[in-house]
Parts: sequence; structure tokens; C-alpha cells
Amino acid sequence: MKASLRLWILVGALAVVVTAAAVYTRVRAEAGDLARLVGQLRPASEEASMLATAAVMEVMPDVVTASGTLVPAQWARLSFPLGGRVAAIFVREGDAVQAGQTLIQLDAGELFHAAHQAQATLEAARAELARLEAGARPEEIAAAEAALRAAEAELARLKAGPKPEEIAAAKAEMEKAEAVMRAAQSEYDKIAWMADAAAMPQAVALEQATAAYEAARSAYEALLRGATEEEIAVAQARVDQARARLALLRAGATSEEIQAARARVDAAQAALELAQTRLNQATLQAPFAGTVARVDVRTGETVAPSQPVIILGDLSTLQLETDDLSEEDIAQVQVGAPVTVTLDALPERAFRGRVIAIAPMADVDQGGTNYKVTVALEERDPAMRWGMTAYVEISVRP
Repeated sequence: MKASLRLWILVGALAVVVTAAAVYTRVRAEAGDLARLVGQLRPASEEASMLATAAVMEVMPDVVTASGTLVPAQWARLSFPLGGRVAAIFVREGDAVQAGQTLIQLDAGELFHAAHQAQATLEAARAELARLEAGARPEEIAAAEAALRAAEAELARLKAGPKPEEIAAAKAEMEKAEAVMRAAQSEYDKIAWMADAAAMPQAVALEQATAAYEAARSAYEALLRGATEEEIAVAQARVDQARARLALLRAGATSEEIQAARARVDAAQAALELAQTRLNQATLQAPFAGTVARVDVRTGETVAPSQPVIILGDLSTLQLETDDLSEEDIAQVQVGAPVTVTLDALPERAFRGRVIAIAPMADVDQGGTNYKVTVALEERDPAMRWGMTAYVEISVRP
């Protein structure tokens, strides 16, 4: 039994070894075949990749396209900085104008008056400053001295009272006036019975003589009474005023007064400049030489501040502007890139150009994000017009 068992064990082990060897041999063969297959496929896949890349490069465009509009290199919508009524229009659409040429004039009557008044105010302020800086003239000081002497003399007279000869003269004047009045009364008494006596010359003479007598009598009585305290006080005030004015003229203006006068001159100068600026703003002038493309106002109409009234453009140089380049397109475009331009109006021709500007910021709207690109034309056709539709092909490869 033991010998038989050992025999079967030996036979089984031998079978296992043979089977394992067979399996190992097959696995090695299959592995070699797989390796050869991989080796064959690798060059084929690399070639396919290169062919695919070439195909993609073949279909990828080397330009980006967009539509745009022909515009002058320099153009502007002109307006007034202030509102007003249009007084005159000096140009028509299509007129060629020079820089500084007057295009439209607003009614400037009130503005002219304001400027004239500001000029007068400035001249008065300058004259006052000059007077203060120069000081009083000799004749002004002499006049002030004379006024002071007269005021002092009057005060002294009032304080001293009337002289005897003054009283005698006043009394004589009163008596003379009384005699004239009595004579006039006598003449009037002769016609007093008449119905129209009041309208006759004797009545007028009596009235005048009576008034003269009353005035002479009042003067005589005033001399007898002498000056009142109120009259002396008034005379003293006049003396003080005359003395102060003379002292002021002799001392001249203070530094504060001169500074204040200079400030008034500066303020008047600023007001004049503002008035002149507003007056000038009522005249619309061409900021550059060009052609009037549109006039949007009529004589007699009222325009608002900043309301466009004229479109002016320099038609000597046209360029193309497009604003429909997407983010993907603009990333490939560079300043200086060559451009091919075609126009709807000239479909049989293509014009060369070059990118001269790319907007630094996008225009974002509901349609997407787009960038503005400006193209300078290297060729020009007389048929080109402002506003024509154009199509561009911008090269994105150097």
C-alpha cells in the first residue's frame, strides 16, 4: 500500500510540473505577440496624430473677419456749451471750412451787455486802486484846507455873537424893507375896491414887499438873540468833519484799503473774463479744417447746452472702425497687423490696411462682449464715402 501510494504521488507531481511548463510557454508566446503588436501600432498612432494636427492646422483660419464703417480719422459733433436762440447760420452741408471759421452764431445781446458792464466795473476798480496808491493830489489837499478854514470861521462867528455894525446893518435892512412894504400897501389900497384887485400888479408887489420885510425882520431878530446851542453844535460837527477829511488826505490810504482795492480789481477782472468767455461761447467755430457733413438746426430755433448742431469731419483721411470683434478674436489681433478691406459699394476691389488701434476696454451689451478696432487704409478710392459698410480680414499670423 505504501509503495503504491508513493507511486501515485510521484505521478501527480510530474503532471503538475508538465502543466505549469506548458502554461508558462504559452504565456511567454502571447506576451511576445502582444509586444510585437504594440510595437507595430505605436508608429501608426504617431503618424495619425501628426496627420490630424496638420489637418487641424489646415482648417484653422489665419485671419479674423469683422464688419465695420468708414469714418474720417478726425470728426466731431459740435455743440454750444450754453443755450440760446440761433441768430445766424453761415455754412451749409458739404461746405469746406477752415479751422477757426465761424459756423453758427447765437443771439448774444444780453451777453454783450454783461461783458460791457463788467468792463466798466473793472475800469472803475482800477481807477480807485490807482487813486489810493498815488495818494491825494495837491489840489485836493488845498481844497480840504480851505473847507476847514471856512468851517472854523463860521464856528467862531457863531460863538462870538453879532458885531454892533452887523446889528445896525440888519436893522437898517429891516427898516428899508418896511418902508417898501408900506409904499406897496398904499398903492394897493387905491385899487382894493376893484373886483379883480387880487390879480393886479399892485397886489403882487405888496405880497413880495411883505415877504422881504418878514425875512429882514427875522434876520435882525436872530442877530439880537445870537447863535443857539444847536447851531453851534452843527458848526462844530462841520469843523470836525473837515479836519478829519484833511487828515485822511494827508495820511493817504492804508495798506488794508489798498489790499481791498486790489481784491476788487481781481474780482472785476475775473467777472470780465467770465463774461467774455460766455460771449465767445455764443459763436460756434470750426475746431479743425474739414467738411460740414450735417447741420441739425435752423435760424430762429432755440438750442440747449451740449445739443449737437453740426457734424464736421476731415474727409482727406478715411479709416475703418469695427466694434464686433469678440474676446476670442481680439486675443489674436495685434496693432500693426495687416488687413484686407472690401466694401459693399466696391465689391470688385480689395484694399490694404493695417491695425492702428485696439480699444483697451470692451463694449458689453446684451449681444456679448466686443472690442473696437481701428484700421488705417493704405489705399484710397475716390468713390469711398463716410459711413460706407466695409468688411475686414485681419491677419493673425505674422
